[in-house]
Amino acid sequence: MTHSPQNNDHALEVLGEDLWARLTPGLIHEIASYLHPNDVCSSLKPLNRETAICLRDSFCTFVLSSKQEDPDAPCRAEQPWPGRAFVAHWGGPGPWRSLSLRQRRRLLCLAASSGHLPSLDAALAQCGCTWQEEILIAAAAVGSVAACERLLGAGGAMDKRALAAAAVGGHVPVLRLLLDKIRDLGDANAENEMLMGIMPGRGACSAAAWAGQLPALQLLMDSAAIGAVRTTVIGEAAAGACEGGQQDILVWLQQAHGYSLSLGDAVAAAREGQVALLEQILQQVLQQADRLEAEAAPDGNDSEQKRVSRRDVLRAITASCPVEVLQRHYDRLWSLPASENPNEGPGEDAAAAEAAAFSGNIRLQLLAVIAGSGMACWGRKLDFFLSAWGPDVVARELQRDAEGSFAYIPRLAASRPDCKQRLRRLHAAGMPLGLQVMQYASEHGHFDAFTYFLDEAGAHASAIDVAIVRDFAFARGRAYANLQQLLGLLTERGYTFKVADVKMAASWGWPEQPLLAVIQMVVHGDTEEDTVSHWSEAFVCAAHAGAGIRVLQALRARGAAVDLAAVAAGGSEEALDWAAAELEAEGQGGSCDGVLLTPLGKADAKIVYKRGNLAALRWLHRRGLLDGRSVSWLAGRVELARAGEARNSSAL
Repeated sequence: MTHSPQNNDHALEVLGEDLWARLTPGLIHEIASYLHPNDVCSSLKPLNRETAICLRDSFCTFVLSSKQEDPDAPCRAEQPWPGRAFVAHWGGPGPWRSLSLRQRRRLLCLAASSGHLPSLDAALAQCGCTWQEEILIAAAAVGSVAACERLLGAGGAMDKRALAAAAVGGHVPVLRLLLDKIRDLGDANAENEMLMGIMPGRGACSAAAWAGQLPALQLLMDSAAIGAVRTTVIGEAAAGACEGGQQDILVWLQQAHGYSLSLGDAVAAAREGQVALLEQILQQVLQQADRLEAEAAPDGNDSEQKRVSRRDVLRAITASCPVEVLQRHYDRLWSLPASENPNEGPGEDAAAAEAAAFSGNIRLQLLAVIAGSGMACWGRKLDFFLSAWGPDVVARELQRDAEGSFAYIPRLAASRPDCKQRLRRLHAAGMPLGLQVMQYASEHGHFDAFTYFLDEAGAHASAIDVAIVRDFAFARGRAYANLQQLLGLLTERGYTFKVADVKMAASWGWPEQPLLAVIQMVVHGDTEEDTVSHWSEAFVCAAHAGAGIRVLQALRARGAAVDLAAVAAGGSEEALDWAAAELEAEGQGGSCDGVLLTPLGKADAKIVYKRGNLAALRWLHRRGLLDGRSVSWLAGRVELARAGEARNSSAL
């Protein structure tokens, strides 16, 4: 008997169903473990009811955001992206009502970087906020031409970071789109700024060179202006190639554009630890520098510019290269005035004093970069300088740094994970342990360094004063791995929490749980600050930062007045529902009936508009909580009544 292909396919399909039905829950879980969670939720669980029940508890949510080590990198969506499920869930207004302004913008970034245009359309339609340059940057970073076109067509502003994000990924079609947009604007200055690194952040040419994206770099170089600006663009690209260790790009710049290497390129390579490329550059540029110095004036004095360049290279090597590289090049790069003996203090004459101050500054800079170096061999570099300069000179410079206004050395040491070990070594070498050391340790969340300062360095618990907690610990609280640990440490040391601490934590956007804990730690009637007005100020800070309803309720329980305008500035629609209900209940209780829900004036409406919380403005408009002047001012700037809302509010 013969079977048609259709019959064979049907038989295999039935056989597959029978085999899957015979799998145990353990085997189903084993199969699911090899799949991405998004694939399990979108494809595996819908197979049948039994599979859905089996995987219900272990695979119940989609992953939307990709993990990123660099907090400054563009927002990136997780792949595979659950596009159909995203549109089904976020395509209506309901789920967005509970999200603060910050959360809505984050979700919009993820949709823009997803590569799924229906998801972006759904987010743009429902997000209820103005979107910032980060949205375009997220789309450019993944090379989504369609998303970039949609955003630019919706009035998105150009930003050089979007051009740089596309350049890093080598996304030539996106680069062409963005460059065309710049030309349409007819702004040559904007083009130059975006191609170069003259604004904060890496320029597009530098970014392409750093990532080794030659086609993208060629396109950008063809778009660069001529003359002095073009020369600067080439220099920026060379620096990017050196930082990225891209020798091929550097060779191309030399051959195609006649670029000549300099000590600045050595600085760029050393700064990123590109040792192999650094050695090649130094071999060329130092030989050239030696030849130029030999031809200099008869007195043989090195020019200030040459000394600065050599010092820059030495600083970069000290910060980011292995200690062996520092030892190998130290003698050729250590350039000081001839009148100064490095192991003696300043002489009596002014020239010697000036020379000593000059070299002291160099030493202090090198000690500072050691303190903040990300290299594991930082301690061996300190030993090297102790040997090269002598312990007394090192101690003198550490003391001089501590007497300054900024105390750079402990500030930089506090930026490293092993802050406590660095403080110990530096203290042993002569660095005083003043209050600034504890401030910096607190600022970066180093609890072991904090307690070392208190317990082993002879400081008293009274050193934890209000200024340190509020200006350092609380202001940087989001950087702490465990905010509860910070609160526990402060409590153990006898710190008394005040309403001002709540305001500080709320202003800096602390997460909900630790913020609630701070609120609970303030004892009623314990301080003069414990008044309704101070709690009301804390409410405004929390609301502006987009705090959730639980936080606002906790502040309300302490007597805070509900500020509807503050909630509208950063909160969700659900938070506005709660705030309005609180005000209405208070009014019905006999407290200024009708006054508490007075429409927002133009000044408050402007704040909400500038924050970009369009969902809040539409909510206020539907409830009749925007006065006539506010509505008139907003009419030309934002559509308050969307099509779906027109039935419940009068269109403008």
